[in-house]
Amino acid sequence: MPKKDDQQQEVQEQPNEVFLKCLEEVVHKKVSSINPQIFRTNSITQKVPSAAYLNEKRSSVFQKVDLKGMDFNKIPNYPKPPEQLAEIVRLLKNSFLTKKLADEDV
Repeated sequence: MPKKDDQQQEVQEQPNEVFLKCLEEVVHKKVSSINPQIFRTNSITQKVPSAAYLNEKRSSVFQKVDLKGMDFNKIPNYPKPPEQLAEIVRLLKNSFLTKKLADEDV
């Protein structure tokens, strides 16, 4: 009986083999001989926007936030034990969004 690692290796190789077989067929056939309809499905219909919609000015999907009117005293504050604080700080320092913040900002 093959080991679990052997079974996983076999499963990982099968998609590669299938891809290489398909690639070989495409490379050896002339591209014009491939039916372009093979990539289409009959169940999906494309919805084309109307001319009126296309002529409308679209608004931004981003919203500017005015922080002047925000009361920071109303933000809930839940005390954390030192272990949780250390874990949160470690995650923030490793996150690509917050890793360049100064220590006092974290």
